Amino acid sequence: MKKLIVGIWLLLFIAAIELGLSIPSTYPHATVIIEDCKKDSGFCKNTGVLELSFTGTYSMQLDHQSNLEMDKNDLVNNDENIFTFKSAFLRIAPVIIQN
Repeated sequence: MKKLIVGIWLLLFIAAIELGLSIPSTYPHATVIIEDCKKDSGFCKNTGVLELSFTGTYSMQLDHQSNLEMDKNDLVNNDENIFTFKSAFLRIAPVIIQN
C-alpha cells in the first residue's frame, strides 16, 4: 500500500512537470535582459531577485508598485545568473488619488 501511494505521488509530480508546472525557485542578484525592448524604456536590463513560480512565470520586483514578468517559454538564455528573455510584461499597481 505504501509503495502504491509513493508511486501515485511520483506520477503526479512527473505529470505536473510535463504540463509545464515548475518548481518554484529564487535567484538573488540575477540580471534580466529583455531582447525585444525599446532602448529608451529603462527596463531592458534589470538586476534584483528573480523568482520562478509554479506556473512557469518569472517575476522581478522593480520597486514597491511595479513588477517585471516573463514567461518561461520566452527564456532565451540562462548563463551564470544572467537571464535573457525575448519579451516581458511590466505590471504596475494602480495608484489611487483621493481629494
